[in-house]
Amino acid sequence: NTEVVRESSQKEWKNKWIYAGIFILINFLLVLPAIVTSNNDENYYDSSNSTISQKYSSPLSRAYEEYKKGNYSEAIKSFREAALSGSSVAQYDLGVIYSKGGYGVPIDMYEAAKWFRMAAENGDPYAMHELAGLYDKGLGVEKNRDEAEIWRKKEAEYDASYARALLDDSGLYQYFH
Repeated sequence: NTEVVRESSQKEWKNKWIYAGIFILINFLLVLPAIVTSNNDENYYDSSNSTISQKYSSPLSRAYEEYKKGNYSEAIKSFREAALSGSSVAQYDLGVIYSKGGYGVPIDMYEAAKWFRMAAENGDPYAMHELAGLYDKGLGVEKNRDEAEIWRKKEAEYDASYARALLDDSGLYQYFH
């Protein structure tokens, strides 16, 4: 009799996890378009044909188009224009470009740190991660483990709040608590 109860309980938990996985997958698919296009970077992604917009409707879309064509100096100008107008995606991209070099741009860790900081201050968790790494190593900024820890905590807070929002939207948080 206890075997039947235990087996039944195990099946219930297994079913709950299966349903939870399905809910998470559905919510991910529903949220994915919002992840791909953010408010700051409106119009750089053309959902009508799932390619980068051919209409050059924003500096960021121009940057990607010029990059695809191999016109790197024009792409950098457009990335900079988008970044200065508040695009955290362009700010992060410039940070990556300056930290890696290439495409006519020399490695410049001071410039990379500047762009990563702008993107991080605009809430980009990838930039927060990169900036923390620069502070850990003292690349482009003065080495400062405390500052690195601050940015890691901000990144973790962002990740945790985003995960919690997804759970709240799906109703799964109440399901498991």
